[in-house]
Amino acid sequence: MKNVAKKVILSGVAALSLGVSAGSIAADSIDVNSNSINAVQTKENPVVSAEFDLNNLPAAGQTKTVKDINGKINSFSIVPENNPLLRVSNGSHKIVADGIGWHVQFYINTKNNNITSAHDLSYSIMMPVASRSLSRDNNKRATAHFDFNTPVWNVLSWNGWVRATINGSNNIVISHN
Repeated sequence: MKNVAKKVILSGVAALSLGVSAGSIAADSIDVNSNSINAVQTKENPVVSAEFDLNNLPAAGQTKTVKDINGKINSFSIVPENNPLLRVSNGSHKIVADGIGWHVQFYINTKNNNITSAHDLSYSIMMPVASRSLSRDNNKRATAHFDFNTPVWNVLSWNGWVRATINGSNNIVISHN
């Protein structure tokens, strides 16, 4: 009986978190089977990512949904904050990534196909966050870092990140570990 109650509660939390995060993203399309999704994921490399071609990005943005190797659904979104005709070369873009129990978003500013700054990190994560930061790692990558601890006695700790990268094709790849 305890297992049934636990499954019902976890299902409710998962549905609630998906409903909350889905309502906060304005996107034109959801693409589950796109060939531009980088779903190469192993136990040694648990990174999940999606690539966005900014030459074909709708003005309202785009969301791609990816299933990880454990069957969990992850969503990645990008929304241009400026004239979409300028594309990645210049402007500001909202970067969004979420999954069951978490939602992360931040903005990157770009000029001449380089990331000039990253700012306005916001997140909702259903576990204790010990620390968080947002950095522009180099002119092609910005990363939001998170450190986590267990809720009781901080016995275990781990970290995670959400990253925006401008690749060699000048597309933006959003990924997380």
